[in-house]
Amino acid sequence: MLSTTPKILRFPARSCLFSVRERCLKAWAWHPLGSEAMQCRVVSHWEGAYDQVVEQADRLDLSVADAGELLGEIAAHRLAPGLLCRAHRRAGHGADFDCIFLHGHLCTREMPPCTGRCPSYAAHPDRPFEQPESL
Repeated sequence: MLSTTPKILRFPARSCLFSVRERCLKAWAWHPLGSEAMQCRVVSHWEGAYDQVVEQADRLDLSVADAGELLGEIAAHRLAPGLLCRAHRRAGHGADFDCIFLHGHLCTREMPPCTGRCPSYAAHPDRPFEQPESL
């Protein structure tokens, strides 16, 4: 005899407003100024290096071109993504920084996993509800 009781499975809520690559963006969404723990460390290092070069260029009265060369040298020697983050994986988009885990300036690896529909679930207007691929 076959059971008529449906099985309810938990699966990542891809249609949720907070779902990003099966990770939950809710912590970021409620903290618009950002969560340090979720920031991409490579992007943070690059921003810090850029700020330092700008300050140094101002102090030394360097031209924009000279400051750009200085930043390029620093990036080539100390700011390579693979040196700053062991988890860095190229996505192949050809951008300056195209890690597969990058979402804006956040690292999806640092976001909590999305375990399925939760009390904070909010339907994303551009993503229809998705059925699991197999039961």
